[in-house]
Amino acid sequence: GKKRRGEERRGEERRGEEPVNGTKPLFDLIENNMDYLVLDMQEIKKEIGEKVVETYLYILNQKDNIEEKEKEECIRKMNELVGDYTNFFYKKTIYRVKKGESYEK
Repeated sequence: GKKRRGEERRGEERRGEEPVNGTKPLFDLIENNMDYLVLDMQEIKKEIGEKVVETYLYILNQKDNIEEKEKEECIRKMNELVGDYTNFFYKKTIYRVKKGESYEK
């Protein structure tokens, strides 16, 4: 079946075939004074990538004045562009290291 992001591991970065849509959690991050945003669009077509950037810039520029209806419209638009897969944004993750093992970069 289709791999989701996070199923392949390359160093610290995890990748798969399906893009992660971070639009909905972006609003929470902005409300908590997020300093910057990094978009990884290596797997997204140029035309779609331009619309993604346009939408995110709108959100960031309107952050103090954006109403709930506009938020929902931005989320809907991004779901149409890249899908609604949010990967880890709404999952609890617990990491466990076995005794005697260490984590090295």
